[in-house]
Amino acid sequence: MAIVSTDKQRRRERSMSGMALHGFVFKKISVTPFLECDISCEREIRCQSYNYVIGEKSCELNNRTREARPKNFHSDPARFYHVRFFGRAPLGSIPELPAESCREIKASEGKDVISKKYWLDLSASGKTALVYCDMEIEEKAVDIAFVIGASGAQASSVFARMVAILKNFANEYEISDDKTRVALVDYNGPAIARVFFNDGYSKANFTSFMSSIPGPGGQPGTLSGAFTKVRDEVFTTQKGERLSAENILVVLTQGNFDENSTEIRNDITNFRSNAVKVIVFAITEEPGIDKWEKISSGINLIVIPEPSKDTEEAKKSSHAVSKEFRSCAEVKAFGYSSDGHYLLRLSDSCKDPTRIYCHNMSSNTPQEFITLESGTENNFAIVYAQMLIRRGHCSGAVQSTLHPDRGTTYFSKVRLDITTMKILSNVFTFAQTQGGKDIPYGKAGDCYSNSHGNCRKGQFKVDLSGTRLRVRNDVNWKFSGWPESLTMQDYQKSPDGTVVSAKCGGSCGSCEPSEGFIILEPLCSIPAGRYQE
Repeated sequence: MAIVSTDKQRRRERSMSGMALHGFVFKKISVTPFLECDISCEREIRCQSYNYVIGEKSCELNNRTREARPKNFHSDPARFYHVRFFGRAPLGSIPELPAESCREIKASEGKDVISKKYWLDLSASGKTALVYCDMEIEEKAVDIAFVIGASGAQASSVFARMVAILKNFANEYEISDDKTRVALVDYNGPAIARVFFNDGYSKANFTSFMSSIPGPGGQPGTLSGAFTKVRDEVFTTQKGERLSAENILVVLTQGNFDENSTEIRNDITNFRSNAVKVIVFAITEEPGIDKWEKISSGINLIVIPEPSKDTEEAKKSSHAVSKEFRSCAEVKAFGYSSDGHYLLRLSDSCKDPTRIYCHNMSSNTPQEFITLESGTENNFAIVYAQMLIRRGHCSGAVQSTLHPDRGTTYFSKVRLDITTMKILSNVFTFAQTQGGKDIPYGKAGDCYSNSHGNCRKGQFKVDLSGTRLRVRNDVNWKFSGWPESLTMQDYQKSPDGTVVSAKCGGSCGSCEPSEGFIILEPLCSIPAGRYQE
C-alpha cells in the first residue's frame, strides 16, 4: 500500500511495495530495524531514494528518484522502494549530485522547477559544470533548421562528429509538430534540403534519419549554397515554418567559407532581419572567433568544441541559445566577459531578441551599443562647413571663414539606454569625425544660405536596417534657426521606421529630434505570451 506524503516540491508516493529503482545504487548497507534505511539515507547528501531488500535486510541507496528515471523503475517482488522525504537535495542543486541533463532535473523536481544554473555532468565523465537550464525550453514553439556538411581529407571523421553534435543538441528538445519542428540542409555536396518543418518528424525518427545521411563524397557544397536553401526553401510558411515560433539556425561548419563574401553577408543580413537566431559549431583548430562572429547571432553562440567535449558542448548550447538576457550587466553576471554581440530582450511586450554589442565588459558597468548594420555611409550627421557670401542665394562665392560648429560624423555603433530606449546621440565611442566637431547622431545644420530654395547643405541619416529596431512613430524632427520660416528639406521616414533622413540649415539653422531624443522600439514578430499557434 502506498503512503502519500507532501514535501515542499510536490506530493509523492513515498513507499511502494514490490517495486525498485535499478541502476542508480551508490551505496548498500545492512540494517536491523527497517527504519535505519531512512536514517542512513538522510545522512548521505546524495541519497534521493532507496530500495529495501526484504530477504537480505539491507537497503540500496539511490542517487535518483523514480520521477527522474521512470524507465529504470521496475516491478521487483524482493524489494520495497522508498523516496527520501526529509532534507532531500534537489537534483542538480549541488556538485555532489549533478544531473545528466536539464530535462532530467525537470522530471525529477516537477512543474515548480525554475530556470537557473544547475550542476550537470553532461558527458557522464564525472566532471561537473554549472549550466543554465531554461525549464521552459520544451514549452516554446521552436523551429530549428540545421545545416551540415564537411569536406577535405578528414571529411568523414569531421562529418561523424557533426552528426553526433546535432543529435545531442536536438535531444534537448521535444521534437513534435506542436512543440519543436526540425529541418535540415545537407551541403556535403550541392546543397539540398532533406527535411522540412512540415515533415512531421519525432525525435526518434529524426535521430534515425540523421544516421542515414550520405557522408561526404564527390564535389563538396558551399555554406552560401546551404544558406540560400535555408532562406528560400526552409524558413517559409509553405514548408511548415510557424510565424509564432522562435526560429533557430544551427550551423555546423569547418570554416571553409568566405565570411566577407556578398552572398554570405546578404544571407546573414536576411536571417538577422527576420529574427533568426544563428548558433555556430565550428569544427576547427584555427584560433580566434572573428570569422564565426560574422555569421553567429552572438559570441556566446559560437561553439568550438574539443573532440572530447562534443556531447557536453552540444547539450549546453541548446540552453545557451534559449537564454534571455535583459542587459549587458546581466550577461556579465552570467559569466561572459568578452566585448561583443549578445542577444538581449529589450521589451516585456515582445519575445524577439535584439542583437546588441556589449562594450566594456571588463568593467563593472558594461554598456549597450547598437551595431548599425547598414554601414557608416548610411549613418551620418553633417553640419556643413562653408557659408555663402551672398546668403540670399543658393550658390556662389563662399566666405573664407568656416562655420564654427562644422563637422561630419560617421557612426558604426550608437549607444542605447535600454531603460528608456533612447539613443544617446552624444556618445562617440564608435564614431569618426572629419573636419571639425563631433556632431550628434540624428542632427544636421548649416550656415550656408537663408534662401527658401532647395539650398540646404547640412544633412543626417539614421538607418537601423538589419538591427530589428525602429524609430518610434511619435518621434519626429524639428527645424530651428533663421529665417524661422525655413523648414527641413527632403525629410523622409520609412513606413517601418527604420530609416530617417533630412537636409537642414539656414543662416544659421539646424534640425534634431523634436523632444531631444531618438526613441526606439523593437520590430516584433513574436509578441510576449504568444508562442503557440
